Amino acid sequence: MRSSSRKKTFVTTWTDEESSNKNEQVKLCFMAIQDDKVSLNSSISNSYTFDDLQDAYDELVLEFKTSISKRKKLLSKINLENEILSKTNLELEAKFKDFEKEILDLKNLLHKV
Repeated sequence: MRSSSRKKTFVTTWTDEESSNKNEQVKLCFMAIQDDKVSLNSSISNSYTFDDLQDAYDELVLEFKTSISKRKKLLSKINLENEILSKTNLELEAKFKDFEKEILDLKNLLHKV
């Protein structure tokens, strides 16, 4: 109720301040905008059939499933590579400790000489 009284006030104020020629221009512009919207909406809604939309949906579902499958394979490869790198890291740490021990042994041997 409140919004309709605002519209009436707006129209009355508009009419009081503007000439009838300006009102005609505004009405024509508004009608042109409405016509553009109607023709745009009509062309969008009529350009695709249900079968077209169903086919597009089916393609998207297939693409989604393919993407999920690829993602799972990549994740599996990444996890395997991570395990290999972790194992290699542990082996290298063990070798490093062995080398440190050998260095200490050699230093002790040099001090004895």
